[in-house]
Amino acid sequence: MGPVLGTALVQSYQQSFSAYIGLGQVVSFRENERIGFEALLEKARAKGNDAAIKDIEALAPYPPDGAFDVGFWAKLREIRKRQAEYGLATGNDLVSIALESPYYSAEEKKYFTTGTDEYQLPLIKFLYDYDIHKFYGIAYKIPVFIIMGDRDYQTPHTLAKYFFNEIAAPKKEFFLIPNAGHGAMLDNKIEFNRVLLEKIRPLLL
Repeated sequence: MGPVLGTALVQSYQQSFSAYIGLGQVVSFRENERIGFEALLEKARAKGNDAAIKDIEALAPYPPDGAFDVGFWAKLREIRKRQAEYGLATGNDLVSIALESPYYSAEEKKYFTTGTDEYQLPLIKFLYDYDIHKFYGIAYKIPVFIIMGDRDYQTPHTLAKYFFNEIAAPKKEFFLIPNAGHGAMLDNKIEFNRVLLEKIRPLLL
């Protein structure tokens, strides 16, 4: 939810922020899912995995047309699992880090381990019709930097780049981290930190 709530915060209270840095930027949830599904199917076909191809194709149409229903939630979880197998989405690394973090309470850590329907289903319902253009617009009064992994198809970097090109901001820059997926800060720590320290930080001094 960071790239969703973060966008809401900086657009609503821009005077309180020096800049916005979007990582894994969400633009349009359904379009995210459509592009991610196509990338997953393309990967499976490239690997020649007939069983996987058949299973993925059985999930089509994805995302479904019409209003949200709980059947979509089941499809989404299956898609994420398969995307993680191909490095297109995050796996368990982020969960492990969250569980070890001193910044989450015991109650908050339950979000990552139990009650996924209780905690996540309301978020997915909200996100289902989410489109950044409808909610928050594209005009910023502060610098905007977007960092994406070049293998990120959980929140596709291609869609984030289209959004970035639309943004009006006093400064803006788009960074594509090589050999990285949705968790770019884990997949390529050296390059991710280099971007923060050597590229973005000097622009904010």
